[in-house]
Amino acid sequence: MGGSAGLTSALSGLSVTPSSRTMKTLGYGAAMNYFSGSSERQTFVASSRIITDPVDGGKIADLASGHKGMDLLIDGLGGAVGDIAPADTAFPHRKALASIQVYAPATASSQESARKSVSTVVAGLADAGARGGYVNYIDPDLPDWKSAYYGDNAARLDQVAKKYDPNGVFKFAQSA
Repeated sequence: MGGSAGLTSALSGLSVTPSSRTMKTLGYGAAMNYFSGSSERQTFVASSRIITDPVDGGKIADLASGHKGMDLLIDGLGGAVGDIAPADTAFPHRKALASIQVYAPATASSQESARKSVSTVVAGLADAGARGGYVNYIDPDLPDWKSAYYGDNAARLDQVAKKYDPNGVFKFAQSA
């Protein structure tokens, strides 16, 4: 069963009840506009964790509770993502169940508070068993960033960087 009926069925099996649920069928461009939330530039603080084994949905909901404006975006993995071996690309989370993006809007005056809230939730997710991270949600505060982003692929990525970028032109604080 696919589409909204399949999604409704799958979501009904969760042990927590969301405060709201929105389902839409959109094309790619429309989906990008919808998830951007605005045509204006926005600032935010974000990080992520990867779920490799089932975790307690109640614990995840409790982690976000009390953090005004924070969203936990859970992206299911599987399917074609798992058709590629974990060592075949830089992305090692091929067998994971999902990624969780922790997202908090921020302004110049609220950025430090948002960063602390995101870090608290990310640490709690790690304690709940969601330990990896998705490199596209780069987080300068993620303490285990190298293993979280790259897993067993980090050493090979270091070798590739030394070979193809010996002068560190593309190097940044959390690059392999």
